[in-house]
Amino acid sequence: MSGSQLQTNLDALNAQVTAETDFEVSLTSWINGVPALINTAVSQAIAAGATPAQLKAVTDATTAIATNIAASKAAILANTPQAAPPDTTTGGTSTVTGGADTTGGAGSTVTGGADTTGAATAQPVV
Repeated sequence: MSGSQLQTNLDALNAQVTAETDFEVSLTSWINGVPALINTAVSQAIAAGATPAQLKAVTDATTAIATNIAASKAAILANTPQAAPPDTTTGGTSTVTGGADTTGGAGSTVTGGADTTGAATAQPVV
């Protein structure tokens, strides 16, 4: 793949990510805004003379929507894979007994074997 084709593909990917992000932000705003819009309409209806009893079905629907939104958010969070923890096998201290340290960690301790990391001098275990 040529450099210009790679750049074209990257530009297309970036445009797609931007479009999806914009959509997700809009969708989230709309979902979170629906209960507020209904509550505003209920308040305006009450101000115009409607009674809470007349609007009970609407307020019950608003409560159900808010509950469903909360459940959806919880389900999305529960089913979204978390980022993998950082790889801690390199750059730290390693102790190997009876073998070779091949982790690449600084401060490696090797007993009965060879440090092959090139990153540290093997120290005897005391």
